This record gives sequence, structure tokens and C-alpha cells, in this order.
Amino acid sequence: MVFNENGSPMENPEFVQYGQQDAAISAWLLSTISPTLHNRLIGDSSSVAQVWSTLNRIFGHQSTTKVMRIKHLYDCLADCGQQVLLKEQKSIILNGLLLEYGHIVFIIIMSPMPFDLQGITTTLLDAEAHRMLT
Repeated sequence: MVFNENGSPMENPEFVQYGQQDAAISAWLLSTISPTLHNRLIGDSSSVAQVWSTLNRIFGHQSTTKVMRIKHLYDCLADCGQQVLLKEQKSIILNGLLLEYGHIVFIIIMSPMPFDLQGITTTLLDAEAHRMLT
């Protein structure tokens, strides 16, 4: 609250603008997130700083970072005309996970519907987000 020239209290216009900008940036950031993570972020985050902090905790985790780097390397190889089979990509990613992700590997391998790389990444992000919240 600030006071106008008459001495009456009023909302600080700079704080109102800050709130609007914060809401707009939060909405933009959340619009770029997969639906699975989106649902986990909405309830816990009332500001862009909280959204960013939560995303940093999730994406900063070692196995997620590793999967993202591997996917990026495969994309770079594909851009150079060197295709790596999806089966090989999945094998390298799953074999490189820590033992604590054994149940996730089992689900991915045994699923009657094959997982693509995006599905594997989303599943791992989900598992890490759940692990961070518990």
C-alpha cells in the first residue's frame, strides 16, 4: 500500500504491474511444460520464482540431465546424417540409469506399447518429480 497525494491509501501501481508480469511469465513457462509436469507444478507454485525453482530441482537431477544430453547428441548425429537406431538409443539410456530407476526400466521394457524417446524422458521426469515431492 502507498498513499496518494490526498493521504489516502491505495495499491502500489508498481506492485500491481509486478504481479501481472509475474503471472504472465508463470503462464508462459507453464505453457512450455509437458502436461505431466504441468499438473505437478500448478499446486505448489504461486510465482514464477517458485515454478523456476521447482523446474531447476527436477531438471537439475543427474539422470534427467544425462537423458537430455544423450538425446541432444543423437539429434546432432542425425543432423550430420548419422542415424542411431531408436532401439540403441533406448538401450543406452536405460542401461545408464541408476538402480533406483529399476522399476521404471522394467515398466518401459515390459510395456505392450513401445516407448519412444519422449515417452521415456517424460516417464523419467515424472519419476524424478514424484521422488522430489516425497
